Amino acid sequence: MRNIHAALASMVGRMRQLEITANNLANVNTPGFKRSLYFNNILEDLLSRDPDQPSFDSRLRLEERERTDLTQGILHKTDNPLDLALNGDGYFVVQTDQGPLYSRNGNFSRDMNEYLVTDNGDYVLGQGGPIRLPRGKVEVSKAGFVMVEGHLVDRLRVVKPTDPTQITSMGNSWYDFPAVEADNDHGDLLQGYLERSNVKPIESMSELISLMRDFESNQRMLKTIDDVDRLASNEVGRL
Repeated sequence: MRNIHAALASMVGRMRQLEITANNLANVNTPGFKRSLYFNNILEDLLSRDPDQPSFDSRLRLEERERTDLTQGILHKTDNPLDLALNGDGYFVVQTDQGPLYSRNGNFSRDMNEYLVTDNGDYVLGQGGPIRLPRGKVEVSKAGFVMVEGHLVDRLRVVKPTDPTQITSMGNSWYDFPAVEADNDHGDLLQGYLERSNVKPIESMSELISLMRDFESNQRMLKTIDDVDRLASNEVGRL
């Protein structure tokens, strides 16, 4: 029974890690995407039925941890004036259906109402709210000031996590975390650039293959244990 619990706990951990690695690979071309890293341990809890007795029972427990790799992605020059990249630890603020969320994906455009939006159509927020861009030449300074035809329109809101360990991925390259407004200490904002995903495709593919092999190995172990138990039951029945 103990071997069965160990194999099952390992399979659960491998399944979760497979999901995370597959999601990382699916976002290898998503600008500003930060890969997720997964860790797990199979722990043994010792349980005593009677404090006066030296014998203990044990129980296996799967401990899981997930964190976001905040490594800076490579900056790719696009020359599109509405593509923006952050070279530093800041995040853009985006108004979504779930409320304000944060993103490193600066693949922006104008919508039909002349607002600056993400590729999902969500408003990009400035200090004054959603940023409206009148028609004309758009310039964005390294400090985030947005100008159209030389006239100041707004300043992009850029925030930093107060605790990077509390970053939660919300999908669509959005993140949520306790944030603090950043001023000039978030790094430079570059116009006409996009930050590439920090996913390493070859490393992730190798990890995916290794995880699938581990999962299949645990499946074979469970089948072997089941066959041994069935054989033992049949032999005992004949006695």
